[in-house]
Amino acid sequence: MQRGAPLYAAASNVEVTPGVNSSAIIKLQVPGADTKAAYNNAAKQYASTVQVEGFRKGKVPMAVLEQRIGKEALTSGAMETIAETFVSDAIKQSGVQAIGQAELMTPAELIVASYTPGEPLDLEVKVDVWPELEFTGSLEGHTIEAEAPQYNQTAYDLAMKGLRQRYAKTADKEGGAAIGDALTVNMAGFEFDEAAEGNKGEALPNMAEGSAIELIMEQDRFMPGLVEALVGATAGETRQVEVEFPDRATAGAMRGRKAIFEVEVIEVASRTLPECNDDFANEIREGLTMEELSKEVNMAVNEDAERAAKKQLGGALDEMLVAQCKCEVPETLVDEKAKERFAQMLSDFRASGTSDEEIKSMITRDGFLKYKEIARPQAEKELRISFAHAKVADMWDIKVDQDEVADQVELLRLEALKEAKQNGQAEPDFEEARVREQVEVTILADRVHEALKEKNNIVYVESVAAAPATELVEG
Repeated sequence: MQRGAPLYAAASNVEVTPGVNSSAIIKLQVPGADTKAAYNNAAKQYASTVQVEGFRKGKVPMAVLEQRIGKEALTSGAMETIAETFVSDAIKQSGVQAIGQAELMTPAELIVASYTPGEPLDLEVKVDVWPELEFTGSLEGHTIEAEAPQYNQTAYDLAMKGLRQRYAKTADKEGGAAIGDALTVNMAGFEFDEAAEGNKGEALPNMAEGSAIELIMEQDRFMPGLVEALVGATAGETRQVEVEFPDRATAGAMRGRKAIFEVEVIEVASRTLPECNDDFANEIREGLTMEELSKEVNMAVNEDAERAAKKQLGGALDEMLVAQCKCEVPETLVDEKAKERFAQMLSDFRASGTSDEEIKSMITRDGFLKYKEIARPQAEKELRISFAHAKVADMWDIKVDQDEVADQVELLRLEALKEAKQNGQAEPDFEEARVREQVEVTILADRVHEALKEKNNIVYVESVAAAPATELVEG
């Protein structure tokens, strides 16, 4: 029902009292002249759409219209106008920061039953309001335990070994090949066939074969047995090596099967790996020191560990914030948060193979309400954390750089575009407004955490994993 001519009177006798869970109860009165005007306005709207025999559209008398449409329908139309106009006006007069839609405290059917055009109408509505957060204690001087990053020593060692191998120095070598040398070989693979000459069956196409291949003599670098069988081989020598593909070989069809490789050695060269020192680092990048290289490698291979440690510390700081804050959580925001989580859960189910029919059966009001109660504790905690971040930012004048936000949003947009192309989609699933909001929330959280770190004592608990390496033993 659309409202016709505007009603100019304002709500009167507006009173506000605090409600529970960050809500406000607003009492208001709609003047009698406006209850009549709203009723007449609803009748006018209906009269313009209803065809009554003997009357032109818009010219149906009120008594006839009430008989044809019914007073309840006209009153419901009048209440739409009143809610749109007078309730909104009362909320503005009250000065509260309303969230979501106002809710009538009296059942709508009772209001409709008692509605008398021309008589004042007293209403009472409940509306959620933006919460007022209060810190009950200091945010400074706390001792907060945080886990030290769980560095992956093995990943560091492998990365550094790979760098040393890339910058290894080679020299011609007399005599047979040894572990650690580099061979240049021609190699061809064949299926193992006991009935064939030399057990060489059909050729293995495009599988570890080719001309002038560099073969580093390191155990476990290739399939088991290949490198060991070439120990002692000299330039010009050809060896036939029987191997068995491991169960986890990338060539699925060959897993667990035997094969024959014919290897012609063209050249044997010794390899010397550089020592881990400043000369080695400088060769990688001019001016780079070994200490700086070690830090860069650690950062690269342990990025996940750093990210996990940062997240854990942020969580510990947020726990301290929540413990120090007093704040009611509006039901409207809990509802929104639960809906987001519910939608994500259904999306995860679909991605994991749950049929659309099963997912559709989950989308019921009762199903959502049950999920909402399960999700409520975490939803309320997350909302309190976001309120606390905003409060801290206001107290300590922490700002979010909008240029940084724009850069991250653009990066995420490009990533979404790339993923869409890979999946054959014409357009990416990218809601810029939602992404921008998420980016701003994340950046603000980071800035708040940085400020809290400076004002509190962070004690890092050593993890079980080994500490980051600063040098690699030769070998």
